[in-house]
Amino acid sequence: QAHLHRRQQGQPHARPDHEQRRVQRLRADHVAYHKKRSTPMAEQQVQAIRQLIKAGQQSEATTRLYATITHYLQDHYALATSSLTRQQLASALKQQGVADAEVNAWLSLLSEIELARYAPQQESDSLPRWVDQLEQLISQS
Repeated sequence: QAHLHRRQQGQPHARPDHEQRRVQRLRADHVAYHKKRSTPMAEQQVQAIRQLIKAGQQSEATTRLYATITHYLQDHYALATSSLTRQQLASALKQQGVADAEVNAWLSLLSEIELARYAPQQESDSLPRWVDQLEQLISQS
């Protein structure tokens, strides 16, 4: 009730301690939830990508692979990858304790796939290797 009284007097609203703790707990739960779901969702997408490759739909497979990687990184590491540059992504991953070699592997994979999306002549040979790389990176994280 005291916080309502302060607001009526024009004073800024101070969030009670229990409310701050509840918000922090929800935020932590949200991150944990997405982290837990990120691996099965990515594995499901990998299977769909392998089917696209078998069906000869290389372009769609490449697009889906890139999206799967960015969504996985977003969910697993609680990042906003769409707005991050490669350098920002690297530093965000390192801040979360991801080893340099693994960070470099993620960045390299993203770069190769991105290049193939705009220069599709090389994608068909590399797609299965990229999918294998993604599976390996997911199993390590």
